[in-house]
Amino acid sequence: MKVIDVLKKATEKAKSNGYKPPFDLVYETGRVIDGKTYYAIIFDKEFCKAIWGDEKKFMPYLYTHPQLGEESVLWEWHIKQMSVSNNPIGYLSENIDRDSWDKILK
Repeated sequence: MKVIDVLKKATEKAKSNGYKPPFDLVYETGRVIDGKTYYAIIFDKEFCKAIWGDEKKFMPYLYTHPQLGEESVLWEWHIKQMSVSNNPIGYLSENIDRDSWDKILK
């Protein structure tokens, strides 16, 4: 999936869950116009809350040690995983519809 497609799908989901972007979202060649890159959106706390929710669960450390984990709020856990991923937009694309540990491990 192209970066623009991932951003559109993610922002549509976030908006449907009540996210109000702090600036106009206009997409062009993988960048968000208005002086912002897509990183300004995908790492935004309110955006991530709208994508994954703020339910608290025990979540694994998938990238560092999958047998261990911590009790974490879903959006916080996903933003941590996305930040250590080699491809944050790819992580978002693969996990946009996942909201709990059991769905993540399948």
